[in-house]
Amino acid sequence: MRGSCTLPSGTLTVGNEPAQSSVRAEIHTTSVDTRNDERDRHIRDADFLDCGSHPTASFQSSRIRTKDGRHTIEGHLTLRGQTCSVRFDLFLLGVDTDQQAVPGRDSGPIPGSAAPTSG
Repeated sequence: MRGSCTLPSGTLTVGNEPAQSSVRAEIHTTSVDTRNDERDRHIRDADFLDCGSHPTASFQSSRIRTKDGRHTIEGHLTLRGQTCSVRFDLFLLGVDTDQQAVPGRDSGPIPGSAAPTSG
């Protein structure tokens, strides 16, 4: 399933090395759009995002690694007031001459894993 959402705030810091980089983002949960109204209503209701009680979700990276040419980002995802540790593989779409990211289509699914954190 693919979709989009509104990002009212976020920070992407890119260092000379991946370990010097970080990501912080917040979304409005009511903005989740999968291009299917019935599915979107279900995702936004109390079974999933519970937008009425939890209008935002957030992500804060804790580590960005590169190994064998692959980039992985680890961090903390907060949904419905619960924070979980997550890990995602990243795909670089390209870099412009002024070092700005080149807009484009994603290059594939982003697999992830999640486990609850304490505290």
